[in-house]
Amino acid sequence: MDVKGEHTEANPKYASVISSAEIAPSPRYPYRVVLTRNEDGWMTAQCVEVPGAISQGKDVFDALKNILEALTGVLEATHPEQASNIVISWQENKITT
Repeated sequence: MDVKGEHTEANPKYASVISSAEIAPSPRYPYRVVLTRNEDGWMTAQCVEVPGAISQGKDVFDALKNILEALTGVLEATHPEQASNIVISWQENKITT
């Protein structure tokens, strides 16, 4: 999968991440993903609209790549027609201590 991230003008906190499986523009809104850095330094990624799609990675790129795989797997099992054209937007959840 090819993961690309860049800030959007509409909301600079979100960035577009596009799966290499996407061939034509999607008429759907992107799935929203929240990234949270754990105490061990790893990033947890959770899709807001699909609660079963949760993953992690050693950095933002890895977490986004893994959440795309998790989201694809959940959608293939529940809504196969939506699994081939996935667009996500993401926001990092800043935790202050």
